[in-house]
Amino acid sequence: MKLIMYFSLMLVSLIVTILFGRNQLKKSNNRLWRAFFKSFALTVAILGLGSVCWFFTETDGISQGLGVLYYVVAIGVISVINIISLNLSRSKDI
Repeated sequence: MKLIMYFSLMLVSLIVTILFGRNQLKKSNNRLWRAFFKSFALTVAILGLGSVCWFFTETDGISQGLGVLYYVVAIGVISVINIISLNLSRSKDI
């Protein structure tokens, strides 16, 4: 059950970040980098809190380290997906 919650936080972060980024892109008059950095900060906040919770709830040191490492990798992957999504949605608006 804990593992399902662990991976679902990554999925929730992806969905929330993409929706938030598109909303910010519309509000900031197609300023791509401003919307991206705001959504990136949201991703770091969500998965950062998730990694802190994972670190304190797990008892095995390897599991703690790998769990935090997977969240860091997820931040990078979500950021790449987000910048591609924002760029595509910006080009559709033009």
